[in-house]
Amino acid sequence: MIRIIAALAGAALLPLAAPAHAQVGGVPLEQQFVARNLDRLTGVGVIKTSGGLFDFLSGSVIRAPRLVRMAGLEWLFRLLQEPRRLFRRYVYGIPRFFYAIVRLRFFGS
Repeated sequence: MIRIIAALAGAALLPLAAPAHAQVGGVPLEQQFVARNLDRLTGVGVIKTSGGLFDFLSGSVIRAPRLVRMAGLEWLFRLLQEPRRLFRRYVYGIPRFFYAIVRLRFFGS
């Protein structure tokens, strides 16, 4: 059986008996929380950061219509919903990420 830890970013990490899975929420601090506490999560098999999952589940952020999602354009729907917050991430961040991956893959640096 998998036990799940739900932790808020910045919250104290309680000593637990090696859960198989840790679910961490609280964008964008979740990655920082995991990085800060990685040495204390040695018995955890999988660490999953949730991104905007809880926003979707709670209904505070609406999902794109099904046809938009099926076309692979949910990112565009979200960009149109929150342009101030997502513009830099989608328009600058994603191409920079792919460039870094291609450079690393083909040139090794």
